[in-house]
Amino acid sequence: MTPDTALVLYFIGIHIAVILLLRSRILARRRISDLRIAQAEALTSALTAEQENQGLAGRLARLRQVLTPIAARARTGQDLVIARKDLAILAVLVEHEGPEADALVELEDSFNSGPA
Repeated sequence: MTPDTALVLYFIGIHIAVILLLRSRILARRRISDLRIAQAEALTSALTAEQENQGLAGRLARLRQVLTPIAARARTGQDLVIARKDLAILAVLVEHEGPEADALVELEDSFNSGPA
């Protein structure tokens, strides 16, 4: 092997090493980017779940508010009567889901509260 051939092979080896290093760095950056995207999606999912939980907690509180007088009357042996406004709200909560139900319940509340 001549010195020129050895030098050419040496430079080729260096170029191959640099290419492999760059490739591994690119792959590492892609993995980091994918992990960041996955973290952002998980955070968004967690926030959405938290909002849904808050909405469901509000619906449950409203159902309790509507049904508590009925339970109290049932315990005392009185007739089970539900107010018309509570019946309308109960119907909305049963028939609709999500933000639509919340908006309709607010509308029912404003309707039942009379003129402001």
